[in-house]
Amino acid sequence: MRILAPAKINLFLHITGRRPDGYHLLESLFVPIDWCDEVLLREASVPGELRRIGAMAWPEYEDLGLRAAQALRSALAEAGAFGPGPLPGADIEIRKHLPHGAGLGGGSSDAAAVMRGLLRLWDVEAPRRLLESVAISLGADVPFFLDPRPSWVGGIGEVRQPVALPGFGLLLLVPEVSVPTATIFQDPALVRDHDPMPSPWPEALELDGLSQGSNALQPVARRLFPAVGQALDLLHEVLGDAAIKIAMSGSGGACFALMASPRQADDALPRLRAMASRWGMACSLRTCEPLLRAPA
Repeated sequence: MRILAPAKINLFLHITGRRPDGYHLLESLFVPIDWCDEVLLREASVPGELRRIGAMAWPEYEDLGLRAAQALRSALAEAGAFGPGPLPGADIEIRKHLPHGAGLGGGSSDAAAVMRGLLRLWDVEAPRRLLESVAISLGADVPFFLDPRPSWVGGIGEVRQPVALPGFGLLLLVPEVSVPTATIFQDPALVRDHDPMPSPWPEALELDGLSQGSNALQPVARRLFPAVGQALDLLHEVLGDAAIKIAMSGSGGACFALMASPRQADDALPRLRAMASRWGMACSLRTCEPLLRAPA
């Protein structure tokens, strides 16, 4: 079974406060894009075991996909979803295409894709609240990827509202740097008191609405990781006023330029690649809601 695990970009990201347990309260606009990891699931080669297979560049204790499988199976077992008999297992392979530490949500998307796929492999149904509970225990971005479509996201990631967006183009520039999310969120200079957005959130946005908001993590990432600033500067240099918005996604270091149409993004890509070829990767992408609605 093959499941696509898409990346996302944050068109903006504000921090509106911090809970007593240390979790940050966020407001963001998440958009899935058509750059994906692949998750392959098979019947367990060792009955009842959840096993990683394939070449993995990270240790098992850091594998969020495996943790997602273990947490989901435990929650389903506690809810009585399997009935009597031994618990099911699975062989899990994650083929990585998304860069690590780029602010694109790759690990979180892999975890959610594992969850979505295991429900099909095991032929079980689960209440939404159970899936949400497992997902938020794994990370703030994981609940979004259970049903990845353009959405307002709030709280610690558990509050989501779909939003209709106009067509637009997207250029992504990924510098050769891995930005640890924890390092950015722990920085004392991080602004954590942005005013909340007016309520209720709009159900649709026009093109000019996509340019609003900023990324509260960007100044910290730019200071700690100079390659992020270089990527942002290069996008401004190449695109100038043609871009509706230029910003960093998530905790970085991937940076994006929002264009008025996919055609504009495609036309600008050769110039960007010519400038960026020595130190980063540039690509033109689309939002991927139709891709995710198709059978995997």
